Amino acid sequence: MNEIKKLLEEKAKEVCARFGLSRVYFAQVLGRRNHFLAGHGEEMFVRPEKRTLTEKITVFWEGDISEEKRRALLDELIPFAKKVSKVL
Repeated sequence: MNEIKKLLEEKAKEVCARFGLSRVYFAQVLGRRNHFLAGHGEEMFVRPEKRTLTEKITVFWEGDISEEKRRALLDELIPFAKKVSKVL
């Protein structure tokens, strides 16, 4: 699980830098709840945006992002999450 956490932290750091986001973090879907797995950045104390990437993984982010960049972000994270989901 530590390898997964490190991989998720690295991806969160990468997309924060590339998309200009303040914070990105991943959570494992457990029924109606989400269990924090790993992330990067500083909390802005605003409601984060949330997208389900797979049946097992959700991503949250804080910061302003255009619709075009949002699509690019999700296009990158969905295949990544599918690979990680196989291990969870």
